[in-house]
Amino acid sequence: MRAMLLAAAVAGLAGCATSRVPLMRLADARGEIRAAEQLQADRYPTASSYLDLARKEEDHGRRLLNLGQQRRAGYVLERAQADAELARALATEAPAREEAQRTLDRVQKLQSQNPEVSP
Repeated sequence: MRAMLLAAAVAGLAGCATSRVPLMRLADARGEIRAAEQLQADRYPTASSYLDLARKEEDHGRRLLNLGQQRRAGYVLERAQADAELARALATEAPAREEAQRTLDRVQKLQSQNPEVSP
């Protein structure tokens, strides 16, 4: 009897833990999407496409959760988080790349104005 109660308790706890994982993934994906939005990822074409993909995956994952498909939802939400992270990274990188290009343009302009200083 004790063994059966213990087995039922362990099974119940395992069920609670597995049902929380997709909800945690949903929260993680939502957080990454917000972070990308705050960095204005929509302004950069590549970042924007990954952000759109993450939003669609988050929505799909939410629908799967509502249908009780915990495992599939977990995988979809994990992809949503990864795509949102990529969008955030691309949105962070784009302004740095633009600034680097502006600096190179200034250097080239200065070099063309002073040809004896050019390498």
